[in-house]
Amino acid sequence: MKACDVGDVQMIETCVQCGAWMDYTMPRDPAQNTALHLAVLQCDNFQEYVQRGQELGITLDKETGKAADPDNKGKLVSSLDPGDDEKKRQEILEQICDWKQKHDNDILAIHILCGPGGRCPWASVDKENKRAHFRDPGYSDPLKENAEGKTAIDFAKDKDPIIEEMLLQSVDRLRALRKQAQDEDSGVAEE
Repeated sequence: MKACDVGDVQMIETCVQCGAWMDYTMPRDPAQNTALHLAVLQCDNFQEYVQRGQELGITLDKETGKAADPDNKGKLVSSLDPGDDEKKRQEILEQICDWKQKHDNDILAIHILCGPGGRCPWASVDKENKRAHFRDPGYSDPLKENAEGKTAIDFAKDKDPIIEEMLLQSVDRLRALRKQAQDEDSGVAEE
């Protein structure tokens, strides 16, 4: 739960691999948030993400949050000019890396908890992860309500649109799995 609350994707992945109970809630949490609720809550607000990118000199699409890629090389290009100040240049690079990594980790955490498994196509940090290809699906239920009647989808409304899209795709996958289980329980064979 703590890993989801702070966005620690390595610990989230380890917990999921070890069979963590996806609907578990902390006994002393009056909101009764699941790991998925906590993971979505800790994600950056989308408008703040876009604004911070612009402050760092990154040109972003305000609807999708995708960075402009004039050279088609997949690299972030900042318009900030540190001049000949190497220390200032390094500071800008570190801030851009931190900003991008936080966003990628937000998306990756949701993918691990409720995605279809495998690599996360929206998180660049996952492209170099050799084990990601073998990642199992996550089975957190985005429709599970907390004590306030809120779902992870409700909490995702002001997050990156891809997060809400992943949650909705997960709902469809879980619905298909439930139907398959019901069919198997009732003796209906797949054709």
